[in-house]
Amino acid sequence: MISKRIGIAPQNDNYARLANYVADAGDKGEKLLLRWSAGCAEEGYAEGIAEVVETQDLNTRTAQCKTYHLIVSFRPQDESKLAPEAFREIEERFAGVLGLAEHQRHCAVHKNTGNLHLHIAYNLIHPERLTMMEPFRDYHKRDQGSELFYSSEHEAAKKTALLYAQAKWGKAVALDGNRIARKPEPAKDQVKGMER
Repeated sequence: MISKRIGIAPQNDNYARLANYVADAGDKGEKLLLRWSAGCAEEGYAEGIAEVVETQDLNTRTAQCKTYHLIVSFRPQDESKLAPEAFREIEERFAGVLGLAEHQRHCAVHKNTGNLHLHIAYNLIHPERLTMMEPFRDYHKRDQGSELFYSSEHEAAKKTALLYAQAKWGKAVALDGNRIARKPEPAKDQVKGMER
């Protein structure tokens, strides 16, 4: 699993356009596998987009980009292993590590390329406080999002995440309950003691 932030210049910031692209509204669903919205008070996808645009308009203090576009790519052979619930868990995990769990977002899984990929459009303006949240050093946080937490009903997804972690960090990964994490480095005094 690879995550990448797609940069958006403030003058090109248009949440509605991004969310409609994520929903694949322009291509008649030819590449759309699954879509949903989260954090919105409105039930429908389109109504949620309007709600986000209104929320962003209420914050007049920032001149920065108010939208965050994240893509999470998966290997081609993982398409049959990942259930819709697993995609939602992955999205929730990334929202949590980026500090955007309370923020509005629109998500979709696309299958138009060789790799299945998840698009997430985050509203960086908090829906209640109307303050902007910029995930500082998000590349480190996205690595934490890759250390996915899966429930026991998603064993195939857990094995897939373990394989990704091993490919990224080598054999220095361990399964700690349902969490995949790096093995701790041995303390310097332990290493010195082993050399004697």
